[in-house]
Amino acid sequence: MKIFLTNLHSRKEMLVANSIANELYGSIEIFDPINIYDIYLSSSNDYIVLSEDDSNDLFISKFIQDLTKNSLSIKKNKIIFLFKNNDLVIKHKDIVSIPYDTFYHYNEYTKFDVQNDGYILCELNCISQKKNSILDSIIYPENTQIPVKLVNCPRFDHPQNLGVVNDYDMLRLISKCSAYIGLTDNYIYDAINMKKPALTTVNNKILPVSKSLNMSDIANLTFDETHTTELQQYKISNIIKYKLK
Repeated sequence: MKIFLTNLHSRKEMLVANSIANELYGSIEIFDPINIYDIYLSSSNDYIVLSEDDSNDLFISKFIQDLTKNSLSIKKNKIIFLFKNNDLVIKHKDIVSIPYDTFYHYNEYTKFDVQNDGYILCELNCISQKKNSILDSIIYPENTQIPVKLVNCPRFDHPQNLGVVNDYDMLRLISKCSAYIGLTDNYIYDAINMKKPALTTVNNKILPVSKSLNMSDIANLTFDETHTTELQQYKISNIIKYKLK
């Protein structure tokens, strides 16, 4: 079994595809939207993960229109469609629609040994770089006591910036940090899943939003075990097992 993702996918779609692959023992394949018809019309019993954002693509939009108009022959392949806007829910027997907010976006299948290597890890905000200034008091030269690793915004000019890291390396870095700071919502729940003390400046469903940061905030950070229970209640596999049974 294959789980197909467009080359336009975000991490949220990848996490859903990863859950399907783990629960149904499949493999993930990346494809160009121009090939959506060929994939769907094949004789395989596979899954195609699409999102509301993918529907902005000309080929994906046309494919969805044809599918909902029953212009395509019936196949065994299923579409998993992730949406934020209820007005964009697609009703079709071959489409399983899943709202983004019904699960927390983190990789529950990580296999890293969690340890503490004594550094602070921060994912930068590369969309609005002004928001990165909140880190001024905890990075060099203000902080020379605790190592800080900054990632995922190469435009942020700072000696502690490691540049862009892939998903695997990001999870590995989280597994070894002493504290995690999220200026995006990409890995907040992953840090909690690895039981890392964490701060964030963005809205999420577990942690309070920090308006400022300093070294005393980080020194006093502790992990709340109740957060793990909440993550388990809203993990992706719960949705996948229910929707695809």
